[in-house]
Formats: sequence, structure tokens, C-alpha cells
Amino acid sequence: MTLPLEIIDVVFQNLQTKHLLVMATVSLAWSHLSLGHLYRTVYIPSTRHRKQFLVALQSLPLTSREAIRAIHLNSWLSQSEINDLDPDIATLGFLCPRLEEFTFVTLNDTNAPASHFAIWIKSAPAFHVDLPLFPFMRCIGTYLHEKALDRYRIVFDQLTSLALTDQQLLSHINPRHQQLSSMLAVFPALETLDLISESRTSSLDALHFTWLQHHCPRLRHMSLRDLCLASSQLTTAAPILLSVELLALKNVKVESSEWFPLLASMCPALKTLFVDINTGDLALPWIGAAVPQSRPSLEQHGFNTMTQEISDWITGCSSLATLHIRRLGAPSTITGVLENMMDMAQLGTWDCRLKRFALAGEPMHRTESADQLFGSRGSAILGSLDTLHLNLANLYDQHTSSTLALNNNDFSCAGKPIFPMCSRAPTALTNLTSLYLQQCYTATTSMFELLQLCPNLRSLGLRGLFLQTGVCHRHSPDPEAFVKSNLAELVVDRCTVLHAELFISFLQHGLPWLTSLTLANVDFWNLESDPIVNLDNRKLKRLQLAAIMKDGYACSSIYVIQSQLSGQTTRYDPPDVIDGKSSAPFQVVCGDAEQLLFNKTRSSLPF
Repeated sequence: MTLPLEIIDVVFQNLQTKHLLVMATVSLAWSHLSLGHLYRTVYIPSTRHRKQFLVALQSLPLTSREAIRAIHLNSWLSQSEINDLDPDIATLGFLCPRLEEFTFVTLNDTNAPASHFAIWIKSAPAFHVDLPLFPFMRCIGTYLHEKALDRYRIVFDQLTSLALTDQQLLSHINPRHQQLSSMLAVFPALETLDLISESRTSSLDALHFTWLQHHCPRLRHMSLRDLCLASSQLTTAAPILLSVELLALKNVKVESSEWFPLLASMCPALKTLFVDINTGDLALPWIGAAVPQSRPSLEQHGFNTMTQEISDWITGCSSLATLHIRRLGAPSTITGVLENMMDMAQLGTWDCRLKRFALAGEPMHRTESADQLFGSRGSAILGSLDTLHLNLANLYDQHTSSTLALNNNDFSCAGKPIFPMCSRAPTALTNLTSLYLQQCYTATTSMFELLQLCPNLRSLGLRGLFLQTGVCHRHSPDPEAFVKSNLAELVVDRCTVLHAELFISFLQHGLPWLTSLTLANVDFWNLESDPIVNLDNRKLKRLQLAAIMKDGYACSSIYVIQSQLSGQTTRYDPPDVIDGKSSAPFQVVCGDAEQLLFNKTRSSLPF
């Protein structure tokens, strides 16, 4: 019995690239369907690949070029590459007539583990492009030149995702001369808006959100970057953006603490909140005025008021499942907010429904009380999470000497910052399925102990850490108990691996379910031979390798030997010659890797 093409089309959506190529040889109808899925989304990682892609497009038949619906370009571009963009994009306009999505993505977005909770998946870069008009366009993930934006006005009603500068947005807003009730919505289908400041003097007032409420009735994801939230005064009722589920405030200056209760009332249905805000001198009400005699009490009052308003905003979002805190003004504000959250969750006055939590900014100082998350006080928050993203600088002093971590024979917590800390509650990390840790080479972590304490962990990302194989002999009850893990995704980036022989042996034998592996800027220490990771015939969905080192010296090249039905296939990046001779290569032996990526200089961690 022959299946209807509609069902076959659904099946093809779940096939790998190599299988789509096989299906294309079955029949003319299957060829059309399979090639349509093969070309539907194109990711171009570099300028060299973009040039090659443009050449290849010239020889593709129209049916294949019409199948291209999304083009994602890597946003890591130099100034000369940016200047060379517009001619290439104009060529795409002629060759890809059915394009619906054109966006720039970072390596972090593209290569993030599938379970990582990305706050802003396809954020646009800060440069502008002259995008030709694609009549079927729905998603524009880059900022447009003014003439390009004017070109797209005729399809504003079909756009679902758009990046704008604040000046481009404000050019549409003239509330003094136009009644909103008599105007048709400018962006009736828009679901994602990325708004960035074009100048340091730019600001948004509360009145501008009233415009967004009327003209973007379906808005779900809103990102504000490098902006200032100025006047919070309204002459009418506060706008309610009931459809907004994700709000990202990135490097946003808040000039009035009244914005926090206003944001809470404007976006009551938030599921995801990213906060990176600068509150300036909000906690110091006497700045710019005569200093009163009661300065300390006023300071404490201002701090307590702002901390309480931010806490009320977070805990008042009844649907909030993802919270990412990068910056809340002063470090003391984060401390106060965390303490309020823990106390309210512990007392039951806040029904914490968080599933994903990140405390992942770049603090200059340790955040007091952050380590209490892993004790009984934070159990009501941490116990409900399935995903945790943590910058260990919030737990440990950044200026701790890194030489403490290089003592290969000392696995104890004495005298050095180590995670997991031995003061943790026994079940603090039990429910996690995804964990991401970062630091800057001052903290040590035991991957073995992490996996022992997180039995449900499926995705693990480590960045900027010293990795040791041993566990703390003082506090770990059974350091030899761990044998294998159910981990499926592992990303190790900018890490120094101590006792690398044991670590590589663990990669080979301790992770039987591993399907995605990234090793980027990893330095293997104490290896007696050339670094080789032998995964036998294990099939991987993703394998990414970049800038591997041995004892502080870069490996000359990276080889991947794949065992396939047709025999062994060797893929590698071009070797480097260092001081007139080649250094040791790095080799990985595995089965078929569905996605294989080499990158010598850039990392790929999603945080």
C-alpha cells in the first residue's frame, strides 16, 4: 500500500540529511519532498562558506532554490566582512525567491545543547543590512537600513519576527496627533520584537508601551537592549500586554523604581524573564540633592524599597517558569532579591513554579547568600528546577589564586573553591536534568561527583573551570560508587582537565548514552601519549571540536575517524606548523556523526 504524500511529507520532517538524500532517489515525487526538507533551512557559519553557497546556488534548479525558506548567517563578522555583506545578500534576493526567514545567529545560539533554555534564540547583531524585498518574508533577524525598512512596509502585516532600533520604532509613534482607537495595527502578526538603542540618549516611556499594546496585539517575545526606561508616568490606565510570555531586559537602565510594579502589571503572563538592568542611583534618594542628616536610614530605605519591588515583580509572576538574573544594579541588590525569594518560597508565601533558573552574570564580587541556594533555605527553589545555569563567581571570590586548583594530589575542599560545595544539602541537585557552570579558572569541579549527585542529568555544560576526576575525600561518602551516567549532551569549553587519562577513559566508557559532545579550548594535562578519544562505533548527533591543547601547547590538527557502513572515513581540519614543526594531533574515533564541526579559535558554549 502506498502512503499518501501528505503522510510521507510528515515522515521526512524527522529524517537526517543522509536519509533525505537516499529518499530523493526513490521517485520524482519523493525527490521533490526530500529535497524540499533538505534545503528548507540553511546555516552558513563563515564568509568562506557564504561565498561557496552563493556559487552552489547558481547551479541549483529553481525548485530546489524555492525550497529554501530560512537562511541563518553566523554573526561573528569582522568589519570588512560586514562591508561585504550587502552585495551577497542582494544576490540571495535573486536566487531564493521563497525566502521566509533571514536572521543572524551567534555560535552560542546555533550550538546550544537542545535542552538549554536560551533566553533569546535568534538575536540580531548590531549592524544594519540592506535586505532586498522577499515577498514571503516573515522573520527578519537583523537590523535594516532605513531604505530596506521602507521596502518592507508593504509586508508589515505578515511579519512574525522583527528587529528594530528605537528610532525606527519611535518614527511610527505620534500619539499627540493620532488616536490609537482609529488606527489599524501596524504589526498585527508580530510575535517577536528585538528592540535596540541607536544612541546613548535614547529612552522609552511608559506611553510607548501603550502603542505596542495596540499595534502588536500578538506580541509574545520582547527584547529591549541598551535602552533606558525613562518616564513611568501614564495619563490613562497602564497597558496590559497579556500575550507577552518572554521579556528580556539586556543592559537596560531603569531611571525610576516605579517601573518594576508597572512592568508587573503590564506583563502579567510572563513565563520567561531575563534581567540585566542598571538601576543607577535608585537606592540613593539624596543623589543630586543636599545630603540630609539621616543619610544612612534613607540609604537603607531606598535599598529595601527597590529590592522589595524587584522581588515582588518576580514572585508576582504566577506563570514564571524561567528566570535568568544577570545584573540587578549593585551586587547587594541580587543578594537581597535572592534572600527574599528563598524566604518567601520556604514560608509558602510564594508558590515557586520555576523550572529553569540562571544566576549567570559577570559579577565583580561574590554574591552573598548565593551559596544558601544549595542548603535547606533554598531547597524550595532548587528542588523544583530541572535546569540550573550558574556562574560560580557568585559563590566564590574571583581573585582566589588558581594555583590552589593545580594541586593534582589534593581533591579536598580545603583551601580552594570547589563545586559542588561540601556544605550542600544531600538532595539539592537531585532533580536537575540540565546543568551549566562557568567561571574564570578560579574554581574546581569534579565531574564525577556532579554526575553522582545529579542522577537524572542529561545535559552538562562546563566553561572556564579546572576539572578534576577525584571527589572530596573529607565529605564524599563513597568516592568509588559512580560507574556510568545517563548523560546525553556534554559541552566542555575553556577548561583545564587535570588527570586527563582518567577523564578520557571516562568519556570512552562512562557515558554509554552520549549523543552530543563538544570539546572547545580544552587543555589536557598529565597525558602520557597523544590525546585520543575512542568512542568505538558510537553514533553521535553532534560532534564539535575546537582548539585542543596538551599540557598548555596547542594540538596541530584535529582528526575524526568515522566508522561507517562503507568503511572508515577520516575528516580533519588543516594542520598547523608551530615553530617549524607540527605538534601532536588530537584524534576522535566514533561511528557516524550526524553533525560534525571544526573550529580552531572560537568556542560554542551557550552561556
